[in-house]
Amino acid sequence: MTSEKKREQKELSAQASGTLTLGKDLVVNRLGFGSMRLPGPGVWGEPAQPTEAKAVLRRAVELGVNFIDTAAFYGPEVANRLIQEALYPYPEELVIATKVGVKRGADQSWNADMHPDSLRAACEENVRQLRLEALPLVYCRYMEDTDIPFAESVGALAALQREGLIRHIGVSNVTLEQFREARTVASIVSVQNFYNVAYRQGEDLLTDTDMLMLEHGLPS
Repeated sequence: MTSEKKREQKELSAQASGTLTLGKDLVVNRLGFGSMRLPGPGVWGEPAQPTEAKAVLRRAVELGVNFIDTAAFYGPEVANRLIQEALYPYPEELVIATKVGVKRGADQSWNADMHPDSLRAACEENVRQLRLEALPLVYCRYMEDTDIPFAESVGALAALQREGLIRHIGVSNVTLEQFREARTVASIVSVQNFYNVAYRQGEDLLTDTDMLMLEHGLPS
């Protein structure tokens, strides 16, 4: 690699990806950092090299990343603890988003935990683990193995938002119908779904009028 190429690579920053505005007041770079793979294999237990894991977090922030996605059930608790140990006290512009609605079984399974009482406990646990006074953005992660209506789960987060524990609400792993259902009980500022060139399930969300308005920070 030439010295010029090395210099260009060194100067590359997440800021070059452009920005998104969440809820009209949280401006984040489009290139964020997902903490799911910080724990050990299977998103379970401690990483083989925790010092290196924390170094990756610090380097991401150095390179302009100001949006980190996490969850207390990553590890469980491991990802949140690594973020706190690596980055606290947090840079003023850093936005940490977390997810609730899932619990891990002793067999490392992923299970629904979407009862309102469970969601409150999960948010309080995220606040404690991350050492935050309030959570900037919380995603309600839908899991199919639940008998709790999705609107009831999202409504529980809306109640926590009114109490000041949550700043903004997002939804994750949802259909277009669930997204619209969520918007009947809360202001939704972000949708986090699995999507790429090979996996296009839920593409109707990308062309929905409400979603397009959300992308541009407009009310719907």
